[in-house]
Amino acid sequence: MTEEFQIGFLDHVAIRVKDIEVSAKWYEDVLGLKRYRLKEWGPFPVFLLAGRSGVAIFPADGSDPEIPISKNVRIDHFAFNVNKENFKLARKRYEEMGIEYRFED
Repeated sequence: MTEEFQIGFLDHVAIRVKDIEVSAKWYEDVLGLKRYRLKEWGPFPVFLLAGRSGVAIFPADGSDPEIPISKNVRIDHFAFNVNKENFKLARKRYEEMGIEYRFED
């Protein structure tokens, strides 16, 4: 039997967006992620990181066929883990920025 392996942490979630710069700025301003880019990759992906986890932004391709929901690929959300103090600070920041948010049990 093959030995079990363990995943260390969520590295990144890759998303496709219409405007890379607008999206990158949103992740920087709203979530405080830090931009990271390697010259050898070219203009994309743009990585935005919080510690060792983050978002990789690629350009949307309007010619791609739409993926049917039945294929089970829709992303509902992704989450970054924060302690209670940082959670309070995030809420305060979003209120100052006028960003609407909601909590669900």
